[in-house]
Amino acid sequence: MDAHDRRRLRGALTLLHEGVDEGSRFVERHHRRANEAVYGALSAIPPLSAPTRLVESAHGAVLTTTYGSIRAVNRLLLLAGERAVPHGDDPDA
Repeated sequence: MDAHDRRRLRGALTLLHEGVDEGSRFVERHHRRANEAVYGALSAIPPLSAPTRLVESAHGAVLTTTYGSIRAVNRLLLLAGERAVPHGDDPDA
């Protein structure tokens, strides 16, 4: 693999990482918005208000952990890919 190929591969790795990162943020944002409508409607019913807030809080924590984990693994995969593919201008690669 020559220097040009290595640069292209590193660029593809970066592009893939950014796509997964931004994609997960997009889905998380819309997931939360959709939930707001459901939890908002349920919270408006007095007997369901308190349990709904509890479930909403737990669900929010699960969303934060899940999407955060996706981004953390994505970052680790980028770092592993960067170590596996030397810089394109490295003459010893």
